[in-house]
Amino acid sequence: MKRRNILNLLNEGKLITTEQAPSSSNGEFWSSLLRIRQANDTHAFKPFVQCNICKQFLSYEPKNGTHSLSQHAHNCLKKPLSSKITKSIQKYLKKDPSVSLEDKQKITIVCAKFCAFDMQSFNSVKGDG
Repeated sequence: MKRRNILNLLNEGKLITTEQAPSSSNGEFWSSLLRIRQANDTHAFKPFVQCNICKQFLSYEPKNGTHSLSQHAHNCLKKPLSSKITKSIQKYLKKDPSVSLEDKQKITIVCAKFCAFDMQSFNSVKGDG
């Protein structure tokens, strides 16, 4: 089974994720990982886990140990959260309609000074924006 197939099977409901750590492992890093298993069999785990932090799928075979999983979880926890989340450009484009009266007055004075000192037409500061 390949990593790219895991996501498809999860979306189809044939596989599910679970927080159940292996009974043979007691590392704290398991709180950052989800094991993947068959939806209809509580003991049929797949050889993959999913990181709760970065959502990446990682290979996991109990016989091979958990050092790489532990390192991955440790490194993910060290990264700042903002680097993991891509913010929508809409967040930066929204206009905030709550401009105080005091701020509006300050803007008007600054615009008037700009026009007076730089000999600009009042039309240069006319309109929205």
